[in-house]
Amino acid sequence: CAFALVQSSDPRVVEQQVGLSADPCKAPFTKALAQAEKLLVIRNRAVDVYSRIWCCWELSVAHELGFLSKAGRVMVGGPATFAHQGPVDIAQANASDSSDKAKILRHLLVKRSYEATNEKLTQVRAHVAELA
Repeated sequence: CAFALVQSSDPRVVEQQVGLSADPCKAPFTKALAQAEKLLVIRNRAVDVYSRIWCCWELSVAHELGFLSKAGRVMVGGPATFAHQGPVDIAQANASDSSDKAKILRHLLVKRSYEATNEKLTQVRAHVAELA
């Protein structure tokens, strides 16, 4: 996301990049992920990344592209602060633009991948790296 979008606190700049299409598959980071070899998820102590709709979308796309079924294609770093909060429900995720959330949820429901996405989000959120 950080390298696929111009980062801005101005919602108009963000909307120009992701809010113009009814199809989240056309978002810049969806296209970037389709070209990527790996996905790096960096967690933090302050915010559960899977409480944000676009972060959920990115992992959903990674799942659709087969990243989660191949060893080493998804790397998870940072503290597992939210690992034990129970199942993720993407419908509860936040979005700065409610229409983005609606587009993503509609896409997942149409593709019948809503439940699978929740399962994968929960699995990755709960991941605790092995200590070397």
